[in-house]
Amino acid sequence: MMLYACASCILGWTGMTGIAQASLRTRGFDAALGRALRVLITLVCMSGALGAWLLLDNVICCLSFSFACACMAALLVCDLREHILPSELVAVMFACALVFRMMEGGVTETIAIVLPTGTIAAIVLLLNYLRMHRSACELIGSGDVRMLMPLALFSGTEGLMCGVFACALLIGALALVQLATGRADRHSHIALAPGLAAWLFAGTLLPLL
Repeated sequence: MMLYACASCILGWTGMTGIAQASLRTRGFDAALGRALRVLITLVCMSGALGAWLLLDNVICCLSFSFACACMAALLVCDLREHILPSELVAVMFACALVFRMMEGGVTETIAIVLPTGTIAAIVLLLNYLRMHRSACELIGSGDVRMLMPLALFSGTEGLMCGVFACALLIGALALVQLATGRADRHSHIALAPGLAAWLFAGTLLPLL
């Protein structure tokens, strides 16, 4: 377990930090990441790896969840820095989630999750498209909408409500703190990635306790 934890730390501090920087750089943003953000990436990677090691029996599920957490760490930093969720990282998370759910629940459960989640995501993206033509402002960030599929696949039917509740609770708490401290107002855009990360961890791991 110690070796696995050390590998996840190295992956976070070097690999996923570099990927987050590359994602920011290719989109024209400042790619410099301070020590605090590097530590955040490393902690998310290590937490995901340890949680997977302790609670998941299947090796493939363990690896897919660990790597998804590493991607989530990079997404978290990108969203906190520039309010973006790079599509390539979301796509990797979706691939990991698909493998995870196929191993955990089989084809039937995977299809049962993909169809309604895909329908909801498509409807929200359509509403975003229509709203952009009227107010140049999305209803919900498209990157956040695309995250619905991998998160629903990881949490499954058993952990879905737990994940959604954790997501809403954390986003609400962060919004209240930012409003109370004057760092945001009711028109400000609030990064949803912290809540999405909470959904990933709570929705996937808490039902296994």
